[in-house]
Amino acid sequence: MRKLNKELLNKKIEERFNQDIKNNVITCGAAIVTQNNEVLLDMKKGYTIPNEEKPLQPKAIFRLASMTKPITAIAALIQVEKGKLSLDDKVSKYLPDYKDMYVGRINEDRKVVKDRPAEREIEIENLLTHTSGILSDEVGVLQESVIPQKAMTDLETIVDYYANHIYLSFSPMERAFYSGVGAFNVLSRIIELTSDMPYSDFLKKYIFEPLEMADTTFEPTQEQWSRLVPLHTRDHEGNIIPNDNKHTFANLPVTLYSGGASLAGTIEDYKNFAECLLNEGTFKGRKIVSESLIKEMKTERLPHLFPGTGPQETWGLGVRVIKDGNVLPKGSFGWSGAYGTHFFIDTTNNITAIYMKNSTYDGGSGAQTARNFEIDIYSCLE
Repeated sequence: MRKLNKELLNKKIEERFNQDIKNNVITCGAAIVTQNNEVLLDMKKGYTIPNEEKPLQPKAIFRLASMTKPITAIAALIQVEKGKLSLDDKVSKYLPDYKDMYVGRINEDRKVVKDRPAEREIEIENLLTHTSGILSDEVGVLQESVIPQKAMTDLETIVDYYANHIYLSFSPMERAFYSGVGAFNVLSRIIELTSDMPYSDFLKKYIFEPLEMADTTFEPTQEQWSRLVPLHTRDHEGNIIPNDNKHTFANLPVTLYSGGASLAGTIEDYKNFAECLLNEGTFKGRKIVSESLIKEMKTERLPHLFPGTGPQETWGLGVRVIKDGNVLPKGSFGWSGAYGTHFFIDTTNNITAIYMKNSTYDGGSGAQTARNFEIDIYSCLE
């Protein structure tokens, strides 16, 4: 294990924040880095509203977007540990309409039409490893764009809609391709059915309360909305402008507890979640999920060079796993969000690192801010 130089780390990250704010890359951001469960960096920089000098406040709330997925993965593993479901269960065991799914194709009119029966049924693990074919690829994007608003009321309505109105992008385990919300919505609905409680209540009882994540939610209170960082966009001249809409993700209603994208929360809350993952399922002596299931989560789940994966990264359960360390060491795991959130766990050096911003540009797993964050941290190892 190599040790981070705390003084150099704070200097590097502050310089990067200042540079990005000066160059109009971000207006504000937050970062927390720990090693051996000790906080080495806890920084917030910038202003939530440009030109108004309203500083990013303590306990600022960010839209987590796809950093919701690892939380949903842990929720599923809790149900596995309880014996309520198994990773190799067929989805149709809980949602019978998913038994006979079809793969779609795009016709000459740019419409998605039925192509062929799926070669196998979707299993729970396919939902977690982006191998289900649900709303993936261009076939998925086209179908997702025409989903009626009434189908998005809640998990039950949207998951029923998928079963009866969408075609898979490919047969399960044919390849891997990212499912932005679809697969994890189905998984969240299964957790509701197997726990007999709304998904938000399940997360609160089994994850948020024991991990002291009081500000992580699908439905912010009025007071929490006041702390939500505006979703920054750009105008035609490249200026950053705030958009303070009342959605936690895209146009989804807050009553749709999307396990793929809809949580909002503080960086302090997510630090606790990351600490639990680093400590193999335990936080402050409270066991959230077993060590063996955390091992399953952070292990490569797909064959080597499986279609849709590369030589450096693959999928664990709801997280990317580093196969060949480029910046991060082999075995590191974590994920990102469409609005620029990013985190990773490095079990080799006992590091957790979380970065948060909220913007509609330069987000997702390929965000330059995320890459720079990793590079800056690893330049501080002694």
